[in-house]
Amino acid sequence: MKKQFFLLFSIISFGIFVFSAVQFIRIDLAQKQSDRDFRTLREQADSQNQTTASDRKYRALAEQNPDFIGWIRVDGTKIDYPVMQKKDDPEYYLEHNFEKEYDARGVPFLDGRCDLQQSDQYVLYGHHMRDGSMFADLMKFTDPSFCEAGHLITFDTLNESGTWQPVMVFKISADRLSNFPYHEFVNFSSEGLTAEDFISRCKLYAIWSDESADLSDAKLLSLSTCEYSYGNGRLVVVAKKIESTG
Repeated sequence: MKKQFFLLFSIISFGIFVFSAVQFIRIDLAQKQSDRDFRTLREQADSQNQTTASDRKYRALAEQNPDFIGWIRVDGTKIDYPVMQKKDDPEYYLEHNFEKEYDARGVPFLDGRCDLQQSDQYVLYGHHMRDGSMFADLMKFTDPSFCEAGHLITFDTLNESGTWQPVMVFKISADRLSNFPYHEFVNFSSEGLTAEDFISRCKLYAIWSDESADLSDAKLLSLSTCEYSYGNGRLVVVAKKIESTG
C-alpha cells in the first residue's frame, strides 16, 4: 500500500514538475518574442533620420496599426516603447501587443479621456513587469538622487516631438483614487484646476518634487504603473513639457 501511495505521489509530483517547466518555458519564449517584436519596432522608428518630422518618422508604424499615437523614451531607463490609444476600448493594450495579439505585457497606452490636440495632461499607463520591462524602470524615480540627476522624458506624437522634465513623483493606493483620481484630470481649466493646483494635490502623496519648477500654464505628462510596496499601489511620475518641435 505504501509503495502504491509513493508511486502515485511520485507520478503526481513529476506531472506538476513537467507542467511547471512547460509553463516557465512558454512564458520565457513569449517574453523573448515580445522583446524581439519591440526591437523591430524601435528599429523602424529609428530608421528615419532623427531630424525627420514626427508625422513622417512614425508614418509606417501608424499605417501598420492606426491605434499607434506616439513613442515614449525615458533617459536612464529601459523605457523605449510605442504608445497606443484605443478610445472605444481604453484598456485594450493592457493585454494586447502592437499586432493586436494577446500579450500579458501589453503596450504602453494613453488614457482614453486624453486628446493629443486639446488635453492639458496626458496620462500614460504601462505594466510593472518583474523582468524589468515596460514601465518597471519608473521605480528608479523612487530614489531622489535619480530624480535630481535630470533625466528627461521624450514623448513623440505623430504631430510633434516633445521633451518633458519630471517635476513630481508620488505613490497612491488604488483604494484612494476616489479621493484623488489623478488620471481623470486631463483638462485643468474645465475641471476647475490649474496645473499648479493639480501638483499641490499630488504633493499629499509625494516621494519627490521639484519645488523650483514653474508650473504656470504648464502642459503635463504623467506616467503611471503598479507599485508593490503596499497592496494595489500606483507609482506616478509627472513631468512638464519644456520643448516641442513639429
